[in-house]
Amino acid sequence: MAGKEQAPETKEELQTEEGAEQAEQPKKSKKKLLIIILAILLLVGGGAGVFLSGILHKGGVEEKKTEDMVEKIIYFDMDEFLVNLNNPGNQVSFLKTTITLELPNQASMKEVEEKMPRIRDTFQIYLREMRNSDLQGSAGLQRLRTELLMRINGIMDKGKVNKVLFKEIVVQ
Repeated sequence: MAGKEQAPETKEELQTEEGAEQAEQPKKSKKKLLIIILAILLLVGGGAGVFLSGILHKGGVEEKKTEDMVEKIIYFDMDEFLVNLNNPGNQVSFLKTTITLELPNQASMKEVEEKMPRIRDTFQIYLREMRNSDLQGSAGLQRLRTELLMRINGIMDKGKVNKVLFKEIVVQ
């Protein structure tokens, strides 16, 4: 009997061998399931990343948006402003400027036309309070642009003005 493999003789030995085989099978199936889940998550995450980055679209939707925006932008030229600046003493200075408004659509243009007397009045009052020193350099002009934009958008009810553009500025 030394050369023969011994077969399990009792029920307990049989159950122990079967239990060991069954314990190995769930461990293997758990590993397979975990690998499958990780692969699915990796594919879904990669697909979402590609979709959100816009690689697949190649600008199709974005091109339409920019074309629509370009078609809608309207430029409105205001009449020239010529105002005395507020300088100390008897020094007399003038500001001459021509302004163009950038509007997002036709409805905003209509509202600007309707409210032009109020807009001109607001600009005149603000410009007359300016000093030569307020208009020095590009920083001074940028502050002026920002202030005028804030004031005109405060007058507008429904529409808005995107930008205030200077066609001409002369300080004398």
